[in-house]
Amino acid sequence: MISLSFLGIGAAFCPALGNTSACFQKDGTLYLLDCGSLVFAELLKRDVLRDAKRLVVFITHAHADHTGSLGTLLSYCHHVHPLPVTVVHPDAALQTLLDANGISRNRYVFCGVSSYRDANVCAAFFPVPHTEKLACFGITVGDGEETVYYSGDAARLPEPVWNDFLAGKIARVYQDAALGAAANHPAHGSYDGFAVACPAALKVRFFPIHWDCAGEGEAILRDGFGLAFCPPCRP
Repeated sequence: MISLSFLGIGAAFCPALGNTSACFQKDGTLYLLDCGSLVFAELLKRDVLRDAKRLVVFITHAHADHTGSLGTLLSYCHHVHPLPVTVVHPDAALQTLLDANGISRNRYVFCGVSSYRDANVCAAFFPVPHTEKLACFGITVGDGEETVYYSGDAARLPEPVWNDFLAGKIARVYQDAALGAAANHPAHGSYDGFAVACPAALKVRFFPIHWDCAGEGEAILRDGFGLAFCPPCRP
């Protein structure tokens, strides 16, 4: 089973809720989904790296609230807490970003692939609409027992992911679903749209993430969706 622990559930302009990011451990490997500007501090605060023998970082896209502390994390795992790190993202431009941050390529292994597999998990990257300036992806991660989907930022779910969720092949969906002022923004998923499209029986397995304000938790619970909760966030 893949049990995601969210380090933050906030959108870029809602730092009080942290940057949207999640992690889980399998057999000594820590898997991290996105590493925004506030994520490194949260990893240290929770002492998440302590028992890890290896780190795999999946990146959805290169916006700062999803990659802003990746360079710091790689430096920390090289200089302070030695740990082999693999960074997985289909677009090699991410390496150029890390180069600009002064991160030597010998400090990590880069996998510029759309599918990834190791002894514990398999992951697949799906192109998603968010911004034309960057290659953006949602990610399915499976461990042989179940598969979950994490969107990062995405205006909608990829059709294959949605169909697999409806068919029970994807256990849980964690999807960017905007409320309030951002509700109709073309770069983000529509909370109201998902509320209509998602069958009532499946809403408890659909987790709106990337919140614009703490008050979104009330609507999520009211409407029967799953609540992606993390300690720093007080919805």
